Amino acid sequence: MKRYLFITLLILTVNSFSQNWNIIKPNNTYHYALENVYDVSVYANSVNTNGTDSTFLMNKIVLPCDTCSDELYGALLINQSTFLQHKIVKDENVYRFYGNGSFAILPNAELNETWLFDTLNNVTAEIVLETNETIIWGVDDAVKYIKLSNNDTIIISKNYGIIRFDAPNRSYRLIGVETPTENIGYAIPKFADFFDFEVGDILQYRSIECTGNTSEDFIKYKKYTVLEKMIKGDSLVYVVNKQYASGITAYCMDTLLASEDNYYTTSTDTIIFIDSATHFTNLYNHELYTASGSFMGTDTTFYEHISCYLQDGKMYKTYASNSNSTAAPCYFAHSEHSNLILPLPMGTYTASIQSAYCVGLGLVYSEKEFFESVLREELIGYVKNNNTVGTVYDNSFYSSVENLTNRKKIAIYPNPAQGQVRIKGLDINEVTSVRLLDTKGVELYKGKELSIKLENYPPSLYFVAVQYTNGEVDYLKLMVK
Repeated sequence: MKRYLFITLLILTVNSFSQNWNIIKPNNTYHYALENVYDVSVYANSVNTNGTDSTFLMNKIVLPCDTCSDELYGALLINQSTFLQHKIVKDENVYRFYGNGSFAILPNAELNETWLFDTLNNVTAEIVLETNETIIWGVDDAVKYIKLSNNDTIIISKNYGIIRFDAPNRSYRLIGVETPTENIGYAIPKFADFFDFEVGDILQYRSIECTGNTSEDFIKYKKYTVLEKMIKGDSLVYVVNKQYASGITAYCMDTLLASEDNYYTTSTDTIIFIDSATHFTNLYNHELYTASGSFMGTDTTFYEHISCYLQDGKMYKTYASNSNSTAAPCYFAHSEHSNLILPLPMGTYTASIQSAYCVGLGLVYSEKEFFESVLREELIGYVKNNNTVGTVYDNSFYSSVENLTNRKKIAIYPNPAQGQVRIKGLDINEVTSVRLLDTKGVELYKGKELSIKLENYPPSLYFVAVQYTNGEVDYLKLMVK
């Protein structure tokens, strides 16, 4: 995983200013890194104020269940506290944090002043350094260093609250603050960043539908060219030219097969992306994403957790727990444990889903698996700012899909076969090569003869690729018994 560049605090001489410290501000979101890699965002879901006292109910996250029994293997804990706990009570000049543990911070304490930080573990805190001569993100600030009796350190800023917090075996560093009016430091991309396209941009997708119970699956190609962009309220509206081709493949191969069912269309479409607070591109790392859909014929709710990561300098957000384009299990509520979500138990139907989005590119990978069926779609190329990345097919490719039929009306005989097969309907002078491929496209044999001996190949499905002298290729299915 790529790492974020941690923003170093610059300490410069400035004018001192009065003490008015706020550990947390109600409408701010604070982004923290572990070892310079963005890890978690912290913010108040609600605030109740009574005079000078305030109670902040904080956001919650999803964590692995490291203590679950074997019966709950793979479970995730939901509604879990961040390192700043799930409730903060500001009582005069004291901030008290409540959750899995409890502790107190006195931001207005003076140099060398001590207090009881953690009552349960008898940890004390002391202000060991304070300075009004600090500039953070280009703004005059003041900083206090709090040393705990267990040797951990907390650093607080007058403007930005907690900028360093040591916890067992980890140290959180503030990398950005999101306010109602601006992003300070590192900004976590949101909805508008992911679906930011301009006129002339092109997105090239390939999708494969594997049914699992037939040798014929579908491979589809879609190319979108942006013709017009509009912003309407909370929606981004794009008018696009869509090139679409659908063809026959087999066993999830990337190769189109000759078929009368192959076809091609072109159209002008309108695509609308609607922003909302619950849209998953607006969620943060480790947060719970709730979705709905049909499962085994029944409308149901399932859950995934958000994962954010950097790749090639771009921010990605995905439903899954990893960043290697592997679908994660669908999680469902546990009937007896309200704080757990579980994947389907082993031995039952399997279901998994993943959608990954990239800043400026939108959807880059999607995979849905149910039992033996797989629907996989990926962005294989694009054009932005007149720069082409990956594979983008020209329009002639799409029309050629419709014409990809058995050009010579050739056949394999016998089929199914054992021992030997022959290719009928061809003259040997029309052929430059004959290849035998497995279902993964691996070449097992290559020759020029119009017959293939099969003694060394176990019963299975294979493909015979016949290349003609004009460079065209036909793929024929062969079942060896």
